[in-house]
Amino acid sequence: MLPIRNIGRVRQVLTVVTRNGLGYLTDRLLSEPFFRFLKRRKNSALPENTAGERLVSALEELGPTYIKLGQFLSMRPDIFSPPVIDALNRLHEKVKPISLAEVETIIQEELGKPPKEIFREFSVQPLAAASLAQVHSAILPTGEEVAVKVQRPGIKQIIRADLAILAEIASLVNQRIPEARIFNPEDLVTEFEHQLMRELDFQLEAMRIERFRSRFKDDQDLYIPKVFWDYTTEKVLVMERVKGPSPYLEQLKASGILPQETAARIFRTFLKEVFEFGSFHADPHPGNICLCGNQICLVDFGIVGTLTDSDRDVILDIVLSLVEEDLDSLVAAFYRFHLISPEINERLFRREMADLFERYRGLPARRIRLGQFLVDSIRIGRRFNISFPADLALLGKTLIMVESLCASLDPDFEPLSAAQPVIKAVREQKINPAYFIPKFWRKTKNLSQTISELPNLFFSILRKVESGNFKIQFIHRELEGATRELEHSINRLAWAILLSAIIIAATLLLVRLGIP
Repeated sequence: MLPIRNIGRVRQVLTVVTRNGLGYLTDRLLSEPFFRFLKRRKNSALPENTAGERLVSALEELGPTYIKLGQFLSMRPDIFSPPVIDALNRLHEKVKPISLAEVETIIQEELGKPPKEIFREFSVQPLAAASLAQVHSAILPTGEEVAVKVQRPGIKQIIRADLAILAEIASLVNQRIPEARIFNPEDLVTEFEHQLMRELDFQLEAMRIERFRSRFKDDQDLYIPKVFWDYTTEKVLVMERVKGPSPYLEQLKASGILPQETAARIFRTFLKEVFEFGSFHADPHPGNICLCGNQICLVDFGIVGTLTDSDRDVILDIVLSLVEEDLDSLVAAFYRFHLISPEINERLFRREMADLFERYRGLPARRIRLGQFLVDSIRIGRRFNISFPADLALLGKTLIMVESLCASLDPDFEPLSAAQPVIKAVREQKINPAYFIPKFWRKTKNLSQTISELPNLFFSILRKVESGNFKIQFIHRELEGATRELEHSINRLAWAILLSAIIIAATLLLVRLGIP
């Protein structure tokens, strides 16, 4: 049931959705008579633009939270069709800048002084304005040029109210639109809330910037700006201002920078982020990138993807399966990393994956997109209830953005060829003892810690046996014809396993106590 305290906002959301030709969604979600007064009469003629464009129009009209929702959903090409994703990618934050007085008030509240007492200079006009914050240029007393990111006043309260509505809507979607359950709408909203709350914490963003800066401090291709911690809080972020052309073709040519070399450098640095460090800048549009001398400079770390070792292994195997046109290795990777449910129809799954391979086989190298192949693989997997970590889908979307950017700079750019040296280095690293021995040692250490807990487990079992609370239960379904002897055999086997565990635990305990 939707929260009554937000009834005015609910009516506004439903009205906007209906007015933009998406009333069929509200009809499916809110069928009770109680909600009928919330929905206005639908226009007799729906707009002629696509469903994706109507969705974008509604989100823009609804304001900051819903604009961010659209941007978040655009990062899930495994869920939505390409036309909808294309429309969401064109979602613009049509926001009016907040006044200088409001900016000064926030800085005063966060830093204890007005801007004129903190900075030698502070720009009146913002460099950029977005739904969550806006950025002003400034100069510190020490002379460093900085970018000052200031959070919009009251934005967190607005977002929390909208998130409460979205959570209820997700619950209704789960109940009343069965075909959407495979995407776990409630989990999507929870994930969106988590991401949005993290974006609103500028200290967290500053920590991300510092981690990237530390990892790439000696890199020849990538430069990360410095954070000025003395001026950074949850609502104000002050960082080094980097200057240079953005990776638009006309800007690079005007600056005498070779677009082909820039494309190769951007792609190379992104693969380093993914495979060497397991973290990647997840919003690499040209506005967040500039060329500082011979280095790529990244700004705005509000969205960052994080990959585990297993995630990176999955990505590597998926890419290698495409390079080597090896369907068996792709399916084997899904099994090896426990992504596939035992109930899957493997024959049908393999046939769909074979069709995917066929679509890519024979394409010119410059038309093969690794990001799209990753997204297509995940999309097929979801139809078979294969559960992928959310950041894998985010990686697919980000990789598509990076490849598109590189192709705009170099029409002959070949992602597979550009990725080969990095993939080769990663494969060689994985067979290098300096890489896998420390990992093996960590796993062995964890195993030894588990074994050391066996005596505690042993005494816990004895206490349960002594108190009469220890039970071994044999459960069977649809086996009414099974004999009593089978049950007795299973019980004897269970007791044998238990006895073996007790003997092992007792032996370890004796060794630990030094008793010969």
